[in-house]
Amino acid sequence: MGKYLIVLDLNDTILAKIKKSDKKTLSKLSKEQVGKLYRCTNYYLIERPNTKLFVDFLEDHKLDYIFWSTSMRHNLEKMLPFLCEIGYKKALGYLSQEDCEEGIITEKIKAEKSIKNLNKVCKVFKREIDDVILIDNSVEKHIKGQNFIQISDINLLEDNELLVLCKKLDKFIGCQKKCFIKISKENIQFI
Repeated sequence: MGKYLIVLDLNDTILAKIKKSDKKTLSKLSKEQVGKLYRCTNYYLIERPNTKLFVDFLEDHKLDYIFWSTSMRHNLEKMLPFLCEIGYKKALGYLSQEDCEEGIITEKIKAEKSIKNLNKVCKVFKREIDDVILIDNSVEKHIKGQNFIQISDINLLEDNELLVLCKKLDKFIGCQKKCFIKISKENIQFI
């Protein structure tokens, strides 16, 4: 078990969910992206660009991670095979909407229970609060004063946000080694 626990949001953070009826978004995808679509009941899932590099970063730095989505548990469980398929095979577990606290419904947040209190993570996964960090695209879902990195919504056409996240996590954990993310400008082709 590593010291740090990274709490990863799913929708619009590490994957995109596209309704099957959303022909406009689907038509913008490259042939390669279309080939990577994962079919669920009424929607497709697609990984965020640079997922492999991000997962490699997590493993190289011995960072434990879990998933926490504001989706209902049964919907989150439908996404788990896809998450394993794209490289997230070492997740310690997951939390869902049922584990969230009540928040404010907005245009973007549709669930009443949307606040992700990291004290819940500490209790379930036996961690210290200072060693747990939430990664989410929505600032409204975190509790002020708890570790949080906001990530932008996915842009399937041009997105380097997971590489930016690696640099932020590298700083958060105080990494001293010369890992690939520190020399990324020379060695990583941004897309």
